[in-house]
Amino acid sequence: MTNTLIKILLLTIFAFTTGCSVMSTPDVAFKDISITEVGTSSVKADAVLTVTNKNIYDLKIINYNYNFNVVDVPVSVSKSDVLLNLPSKVPMEVTLPIEIAYGDFIKILSKKPDLEKVPYHLTGNLKLDTPVGKLNYPLDKKGTLKVPDKYRPSYYTDIIKDFFK
Repeated sequence: MTNTLIKILLLTIFAFTTGCSVMSTPDVAFKDISITEVGTSSVKADAVLTVTNKNIYDLKIINYNYNFNVVDVPVSVSKSDVLLNLPSKVPMEVTLPIEIAYGDFIKILSKKPDLEKVPYHLTGNLKLDTPVGKLNYPLDKKGTLKVPDKYRPSYYTDIIKDFFK
């Protein structure tokens, strides 16, 4: 048999043994956000996502890029070439660095979002190494996040009130 015929045969067997579905896309859920640095022109934060590989086999993320919007305001664009293993059916935490310029922060606040459910939109692309080769997986996740109490204005006003008691 030729090399190409062997690859086609293996791919066909693989497709049938995985239910004719070559690959299920990973589940991505927003878990938390924490501020890591307050600078003179921006706030840096880490967004923690839970990524679950639903496949019966492990995947490797070769590289990724993403755009992060909050209340329809683009706040961060980034990419990484860090290799990341996604074991089969095991939720993993993935941290994305986010930088929000103060001008964008003001745009977000001017929209007066509900701090219990601030809408976000994460888009991007994951380059995955799979048993059938390298595949590009588009990432498009919309949801809401709850601003942790320690980052709300009321948290600091309460501290100031307690200080003057």
